Amino acid sequence: MSELPRPRRILYVAPLGEGNPSLYRLEAFRRLGQQVLPFAVDAFEPRSRYLAALRYRYPVGPLIARVNRALVAAARAQQPDVVWFDKPVHFHAGTIAAVKQGGATTVCYNQDNPFGPRNDGCWMQFLKVYRSFDLHCLFRTIDDPRYAEWV
Repeated sequence: MSELPRPRRILYVAPLGEGNPSLYRLEAFRRLGQQVLPFAVDAFEPRSRYLAALRYRYPVGPLIARVNRALVAAARAQQPDVVWFDKPVHFHAGTIAAVKQGGATTVCYNQDNPFGPRNDGCWMQFLKVYRSFDLHCLFRTIDDPRYAEWV
């Protein structure tokens, strides 16, 4: 029988609406005995579908400022060991730095390909900050050299 990892406080930053696959990962951490502190990024989604579409394509400025402030406040208040970001497309470098300043290890979990040929606007912030994370969970061998270029 294998040992479970030592318990950690994990601030889990992800969309956590009903049916979202990130909920399965959150529950997997709990089954492993981790203390999971949910931070639902979808709670900051604009109510207007037009503003939501704009925010998705252009995640900058006032469209993402509130979620960034709230994450920094949550990290300061909850003092996690790890901050797990599930597809972090709305966070800027100052936010990642502030989270790390509190002593947390930052993990980026992203199953999508931000380096693909589509040039989707949603990756604008991610491509500015991905170098800031302490650890990346990669799924495709093609991604290894893309992420390794900045090491």
